[in-house]
Amino acid sequence: MKNFIIFVTVVIGLVLIINSCRHDETDISKYDEICFNPDIKLIFASNCAITDCHNTTTAESGFVLDNYDGIMKGISAGDPLNSEIYKVITNEWINMMPPDNPLTEEQRIKIRLWIEQDAPNNTCSNDTIIPPPVDSICFNTHIEPILLSTCGVTDCHDATTAQEGIVLTSYANLMAVRQGIVPFSPSESKIYEVITQTSSDDRMPPSPRSPLTASQIDDFNKWISQGAVNSQCSAAACDTSNVTYAGSVDPIISTNCRSCHNTNNANAGIILVTETDVTTVAASGQLIAVLRNTSGIKMPPTFDLTECQIRTVEIWTNSISKAN
Repeated sequence: MKNFIIFVTVVIGLVLIINSCRHDETDISKYDEICFNPDIKLIFASNCAITDCHNTTTAESGFVLDNYDGIMKGISAGDPLNSEIYKVITNEWINMMPPDNPLTEEQRIKIRLWIEQDAPNNTCSNDTIIPPPVDSICFNTHIEPILLSTCGVTDCHDATTAQEGIVLTSYANLMAVRQGIVPFSPSESKIYEVITQTSSDDRMPPSPRSPLTASQIDDFNKWISQGAVNSQCSAAACDTSNVTYAGSVDPIISTNCRSCHNTNNANAGIILVTETDVTTVAASGQLIAVLRNTSGIKMPPTFDLTECQIRTVEIWTNSISKAN
């Protein structure tokens, strides 16, 4: 009887193991050619090549998975079942990688198909030519300015301070945060979670810094939902023909200045919340002086506004001076 129980237990265990390894039952006919750039590289960048795992600094088990050559050390081209990397991302029982957050079924399928296609270092054309839809969000024009003005600042997540060991001053930094950004899934992205917290104790940026605006949060949501690609879109033509405070100046101040100059966090005693606040500082000449760095004080301190943005503020400042 004892031997029979052991036999049944072993059989059940084998069935469970076999079933657990059936990751890729999804219809794969919907997938065309899988490209290393951006498909595969992005999966590894956001899940494996991160702090304390397989980035260039940590290099766990000798693997650096932030570039093609490093990834190929664990890949047998054309043979996923004999590829060390594919083995560890599909083994749910022993040493599965990533250890805390397994890859999604779709991500595993993409890696398998890419390996079966001989794991080329190829680039999809739609990653280099970006035809943005009406509401397309580009990293360099939408997300990076938010990072630099609200997160990657002094006493938070700039390179010098690096609170909790996190630096948020570039795309690479952002994607290196473990589960910080999960492409296509805002709800699984830790950074999106903290910027949408309603409690001032839990949200980022923390109090007394201002929370992100609804528009900025919406941009993050759309960017992640579109795949969180390091998209570099051309800036819109600089149109200064009809400069107004509400339509032209306030968006610049809101995105780049208000986090450090609000009623709760008035750096240098300067508040830039209302039109009256901004008008007072602009009329004194201080605003243009710090934006153009002609007074020995540069603002924003860690990055530069575009010439178009500065010129827009300048034109508006001149208009209020003439009105007075």
